Amino acid sequence: MGEKHPPTYSLRVWSQSGGWETLAWVTSGRGAAVAASLVRVGAGGPYPWAETWGPRHPDSWRHDWTQEGQELMDRHPRESYAETTARYAEERRREEAALAAALAARSGGTLTVEAAAARLKTGGQEYRDFLTAGQICITDALNEHRLAFPEGGHERVRARQALDDLERHHVEDWVVMLTYVHMATRRYDAHYSQGAKRWRDRALKEYLSPTEDVTGVPGLTP
Repeated sequence: MGEKHPPTYSLRVWSQSGGWETLAWVTSGRGAAVAASLVRVGAGGPYPWAETWGPRHPDSWRHDWTQEGQELMDRHPRESYAETTARYAEERRREEAALAAALAARSGGTLTVEAAAARLKTGGQEYRDFLTAGQICITDALNEHRLAFPEGGHERVRARQALDDLERHHVEDWVVMLTYVHMATRRYDAHYSQGAKRWRDRALKEYLSPTEDVTGVPGLTP
């Protein structure tokens, strides 16, 4: 007989000789932490570092606990505050570099990577929030598309991959078309004022195809 509750958490360990590898599957994050302790993860043990990966539930916000892959849950040994701060700073630097590269690539030659990075610096948090609003429009379109298909189906997996790519600011052509159709036909947006709709449309345009014209772009215009 099979297990009623098969393990959905894994302990991944790193060694100089083997790199990252999955050492064990367990039924909980606590179980992974116990396993890490038993194999002496950390200084003096065979594995300097380990990570707990657990089930990913992207739709938990709508009380849907369907699992789609795994996500990082914990690190062993626990990071110090200074290490966590340094890691977050590096992640922010990489994310901003990826965003600048994506904006430049989608500008049709209007912006270089350096010019896009300068625009991000000039616009500050207000401009970043505006770009995030455009990114959210794409997220909404992909989620609506994804949830219209059965779990495990090709289109649902394809949309999930597109959402993951979006986190790295990569947007394929079919996603652009899907988003524009979504924006034009989504009946749930009827409550938005015309001004709010124009603001969202402008945010999407700036995220997908920035140009030299920054009219109506927060952080870049008075």
